[in-house]
Amino acid sequence: MSGGRSVNVCVALVVSVVLAGACSSSSSHAAKPGAPTSTRVASPAPTVATPAGLTVARVSPVAAQTIRGFGASGAWWPIDLAKFPERVQQQVAQMLFSPVGIALSGYRYNIGGGGRGVKPPDRAPSEPAGDSAGLTFLRDASDAHVPVLTGFVNSAPPQFTTNGKACGGNLKPGLESAYASYLAGVVRTLHDRDHITLRYVSPMNEPDNSFADCGQEGMQVPVPQRAAVVQALGKALARDAPYAKVIADETTADAILSTEAPEWLAVPGTAHYVAAVAHHTYDFPTDALRKLVPPIAARFGTPTWMTEICCYKGSGGVASSFGAQYDPTMTQGFWLADQIEADLTVAGDSAWYWWTALSPVLGCDPKADPACPTRVNTKGFNDGLLYYDQHGPADGVTSIFTTKRFFVLGQFSRYVRPGAVRHAVTGLPGGVHAMAFSSGTQWTLVAWNESASSASFGVGLPGRPGAVTGAVVTDPAHGLAPAPLPPRTDTGAWLVRLPPTSVVTYTFG
Repeated sequence: MSGGRSVNVCVALVVSVVLAGACSSSSSHAAKPGAPTSTRVASPAPTVATPAGLTVARVSPVAAQTIRGFGASGAWWPIDLAKFPERVQQQVAQMLFSPVGIALSGYRYNIGGGGRGVKPPDRAPSEPAGDSAGLTFLRDASDAHVPVLTGFVNSAPPQFTTNGKACGGNLKPGLESAYASYLAGVVRTLHDRDHITLRYVSPMNEPDNSFADCGQEGMQVPVPQRAAVVQALGKALARDAPYAKVIADETTADAILSTEAPEWLAVPGTAHYVAAVAHHTYDFPTDALRKLVPPIAARFGTPTWMTEICCYKGSGGVASSFGAQYDPTMTQGFWLADQIEADLTVAGDSAWYWWTALSPVLGCDPKADPACPTRVNTKGFNDGLLYYDQHGPADGVTSIFTTKRFFVLGQFSRYVRPGAVRHAVTGLPGGVHAMAFSSGTQWTLVAWNESASSASFGVGLPGRPGAVTGAVVTDPAHGLAPAPLPPRTDTGAWLVRLPPTSVVTYTFG
């Protein structure tokens, strides 16, 4: 975008602690430590009689797509978090990157343009050479072996923009190669000096918008200029940092992508340098709009990634509902799960990223009302997975507040790792969603029940795995907490029982 506190207050970090639920909203229970692909040791599943009338869903043995990961961005919260105690910074890193947190497999580092002209100081990142705040968390992600680290640019530094600012201008025509060399130099310096390897570089973020109000960094890049930027950066990286590839162009919406991407990708020599066509979904697309994305991937032989979304205000039924609302509840958690399902299955996106990992836009004062981060309000924004009090260090409120979005994303990011293969699921009962993924002989099933009643169904997995290795649940009272393991029926299906308003992830081996 460039667009719930626990009643039991979170205190000091304990290094070996379970963080996934340590700061969870309301009465959430913590998850137990475990590797991202399993929560328990495999054991033979009990066999039960098949209930009369049981709906049995089927998982196709045919691969639908290969997943490249689930992630979030590091803009702009590191500027604020640099003022927080080191223990809180370490806590955040564990919550985001470790297997006892949500184990993000992708992290977008904001390559700042220096912030000249940007009005809010907390949205004016330094250029990388002086970006100690941003580099702290990029280093944390690297040290945690987050597999996909991406550098993305909201605005080039002022010397490359038409107005000499980091907002409201355009990329200067004729400086594409110089700008590309600058970015390749940033990538190489991070690699050689800091031992941090960016795998991808995104040279323009929402290039259809200059952010002329200077509420954040932003730079417009006209469609005819984008091919030159991509080609120049592809050549510069191949020369100076061959371990990094280009993704582009992170346009704002599917509707814009469908008309603009074919124009710049069709310029001879451009698609060769594009590792993924990245886009955002701030038009809150219908399936009709999502169906415009796969033909782009097919035509240019390039996968698509959904790299930003946030801020849905929950005005049910409204096609585009970007606006003020803070909702840490399962309502927004289900919305996130539904978006993942639609973007992967309809748009064909192979990677899925939330906008920003942390946000200060709570819409309430946790010092005056310690329980307010657990409640919905109309003044905050649904832009973060986690939240903090921007005035916390001065006020003595340095807790990190969770949302159900955080835990629901973790139901995917912890257990569906890069390289996993998605398989279509058919025959589910009404009101139930499920997605299945394989990795070698292991299977992961993420299922959610948005109704207020429990739901049961059987699921048949290809290869008939003989053991269930783990189950975790997120619901109004839990966040990535251990859940009952499903038994196997006498017909060979796994009997899945979903509690009301819950998301459950099962792993099989």
